[in-house]
Amino acid sequence: MSGDDETNASAKAASDDIMRGKIVRIAQGIAGRMAKGNEADPAGAFAGALAREGYGPTAPDPFAERWQSIDLEWMAQRPPPRRWLLERDARSHPEDAPDIVGVLPLGKVGMLAAGGGVGKTMALVQLALAVATGRRWLDTFSTPNPGRVLLALAEEDAEEVQRRVYNAAGVMALTDAQRRMAVAHIVVLPLAGCSVALVAGEGGHVEETDTLRALRARLAKDVDGQPAEWRLIILDPLSRWAGADTEKDNAAATRFVEAVETLALQSPGNPTVLLAHHTAKATRGNEANDAGAARGASALTDGVRWVANLDNDGGDAAQLTIPTKSNYSRADGYRVALVRDRDHGGALRPMTPAERATRDAERAAGDEPPKASNGNGRSSKPSKASGTGWELSLIHISEPTRRTPISYAVFCL
Repeated sequence: MSGDDETNASAKAASDDIMRGKIVRIAQGIAGRMAKGNEADPAGAFAGALAREGYGPTAPDPFAERWQSIDLEWMAQRPPPRRWLLERDARSHPEDAPDIVGVLPLGKVGMLAAGGGVGKTMALVQLALAVATGRRWLDTFSTPNPGRVLLALAEEDAEEVQRRVYNAAGVMALTDAQRRMAVAHIVVLPLAGCSVALVAGEGGHVEETDTLRALRARLAKDVDGQPAEWRLIILDPLSRWAGADTEKDNAAATRFVEAVETLALQSPGNPTVLLAHHTAKATRGNEANDAGAARGASALTDGVRWVANLDNDGGDAAQLTIPTKSNYSRADGYRVALVRDRDHGGALRPMTPAERATRDAERAAGDEPPKASNGNGRSSKPSKASGTGWELSLIHISEPTRRTPISYAVFCL
């Protein structure tokens, strides 16, 4: 017996509802088992996507474990002291004596920005060795909390990583005992040719990738399947680890920083995560050396909690300005004059007083104003733009107590 048109339409709608209900129940069942599976495999990733769409009891509630009242003890008891990955102290900075000045905090996401070929990868390899062995970084900053380091270099193959480690160990003059400590404490990832983006998607629809989930799983169970306490995670360069829109879209940049924060928050030891990034071409050589020199969307430097800049200072000279931004410490833009040591493959070391005097004398002879070094003294660097009958000179005056220079405009006929 066949029904009329209205009955047939109702039957079809009911059938569609039943099928839709089956699909929802299947989705809920998969999502409900997500906690028992591996988020890094395709099934786990699919279950995670279903959970984010609201299917299943495990759909995440970002507020569930954090919804709380202020504790009375928060106002009555002094909070624990902040822990630092890098510090300045009286040994290399007598002007700070007797204070110890925190430079780079543990457990935060930061960025080292520099132009191409200036030496940021080598500087980070040297930082990895310093943190792993408890040595000073660039003979300038102490490492009060040494420990395990992940050195993930997405542009280098294994041979190039070996070359960098060899030269860094040479310029640092590591002892045999310190070399063994480095072997025990550093995990190296040579990732040239690999796709390692931690996020994918566009704008506000950026999502975590399987790569990020796999990296978190590795960091959580690193040594014989057991958690290992991490101190530092280096991701070099940002462009390889970020999504396609990260550098040009503020919403995508924010999602990327959030993804990187999970490495700091969820990895054993609550490590610092340091991203290597390029500066914008227009800012290279600018003595202002502020956090805004980094390339791409402003949400990158707004989102990370700490920024330092490494700048070419002419020839084999370089200048580290640290930090140019810090949400938890003095952002006084302390400047360290460095040399790329060609006897050690371009590894960085502090410029000696004699080398600094020679450099300044050469600049004076060439009628080039000296650039600032080590945050001491004043310096000026003019830049000129010509107009019709007039010449505009912008004079940048740098002082150690100021984060950015004062600029004066002078018009001359």
